[in-house]
Amino acid sequence: MPNWPDIVFWMLTAMSTLWAVMQVRQGIVQRGWLVVIATIMAVALVGRFLGQPVVIGGAGALWLVFVCLPSILSNASTRQVIRERYGPAKRLADLAALLHPADGWPGASRFIDAVALTARGDEDGAVALLEPLCRLGNMVGQRANLLRCRLTQNWAEILAWSAANPGMVERDVELLAAVIRALGETGDTAGMVDLYRRHRKRIRAIPLAILRDSIQLNLFALAGHRLGVERILGGSLATAPPLYRDYWLATARLRAGEIDTARAEFKRLLVGADDVWAKAIGQRIAASHEPIPPLDESRQAFVAEEATSLEAEIRFGEKGPPATSGSPVTWSLVVLNLLAFALQMAFDGSTDIKVLHRLGALCPECVGRGEWWRLLTATFLHLGPIHLIMNLAALAILGPRAEAALGRGRTLIVYGLAGVGSMAAVAAKCWLTGETMILVGASGAVMGLIGATAAMMLRGWINERAVAARNRGLAMTGVVLGQMAIDTLVPQLSFTAHLSGALIGFAAALLLGDRLARPTPQPAAQRSGQPLD
Repeated sequence: MPNWPDIVFWMLTAMSTLWAVMQVRQGIVQRGWLVVIATIMAVALVGRFLGQPVVIGGAGALWLVFVCLPSILSNASTRQVIRERYGPAKRLADLAALLHPADGWPGASRFIDAVALTARGDEDGAVALLEPLCRLGNMVGQRANLLRCRLTQNWAEILAWSAANPGMVERDVELLAAVIRALGETGDTAGMVDLYRRHRKRIRAIPLAILRDSIQLNLFALAGHRLGVERILGGSLATAPPLYRDYWLATARLRAGEIDTARAEFKRLLVGADDVWAKAIGQRIAASHEPIPPLDESRQAFVAEEATSLEAEIRFGEKGPPATSGSPVTWSLVVLNLLAFALQMAFDGSTDIKVLHRLGALCPECVGRGEWWRLLTATFLHLGPIHLIMNLAALAILGPRAEAALGRGRTLIVYGLAGVGSMAAVAAKCWLTGETMILVGASGAVMGLIGATAAMMLRGWINERAVAARNRGLAMTGVVLGQMAIDTLVPQLSFTAHLSGALIGFAAALLLGDRLARPTPQPAAQRSGQPLD
């Protein structure tokens, strides 16, 4: 039987290490998170030292409640702000701050109140609400100042503040985002492109998709690259209101030199716009009478290259929702696993080896006697709820994107081959070594999806030299190596099943192909909706 406390402990260790790496990469150490994660790891270490599974399980629960849940709530709050739903955004932010009352999170509620006041036309009230925070000499005060400047469209003040505090741009990605936009809004598009190019890797490493995509949206729109704007609006900003989308698309037209078209679009948007949007749109119309000089060829080429890279990230990386039409294969497999577990519970045997054997667990000796069906049925059985939750969580995360890339039929083939093949590999090993065991679980099939993803990324790197494909392929390889390391540390886990499942999925995806080939580019007139000659 797998030693679940060991699994939880090593998962916590891996996630804490990953968090530390991300902090170093971003050049920011958030002390509140440092205290929370260090405390959780201390609890886990005490539990492991004392041999108390309950304490280690408690550490895992603490991670879910005080690390995962606040992050989920904060991201959901930000999405609600983008959609201009300030009431739900404030409630989500308050709950997140309750779970993590550090690193400036309690101030998020006041920020949302300020944005809501601005949306109602009460700009003075919003500024007054932010003033107490602006006087704080910490990160909260800095962000309050940035928000105040953005609400009042005072881009020059942002540039002046950043010039007086040059080191802050290097440390805070939110300030970097504000300065990039401020440069573009004040007409220094060359400076905007240069600053973005200097921090390109850092921007791409931002974990919060909405912030990362907003920076890229500013780059494309203020540099006049409409196609880049269209692509970025299909990602984490896809839920933004129509006015938001149309405003930035018209901005891209304006900066691309389509002045009359952009001006007409802005005038259309003025109808029904609230005071905040009316002010922003009015500024764009006023700016249309003073065209911004175009970028030189080198900077235009960089922006175009970034748009091309973004297109590859959408296909090969993690940007944007997968076009899965509901991912029917993935969710059908989840349901089948749940039904199998319900059957186990009906027989009162989710952890009873005899019941698992009767329902179809892998028994190499039985397979050798002709019970080949066990190679399939064993992939739908699980040893207790934790085993089930871990595998189904991985399937729910990996499955939809793999299904979008492979297609429904190929996804089912890869999952089935990896699941059955991994069980067959374990049976073959037992026959050769004389070992006996009972094995259940979907992890071999899930590892097959990871291997298939790695294969698709390898094809993308070979065929297109897509950096996003290379990076995601390396990430999938890292997941496989990490699983192998955990399998080595926890002997109850099947190293053979996991590795063989990944290899089978890798080979199957290489042979079957995928949907990730670069799309045939459309003529410019067709992209813009104009009829072709």
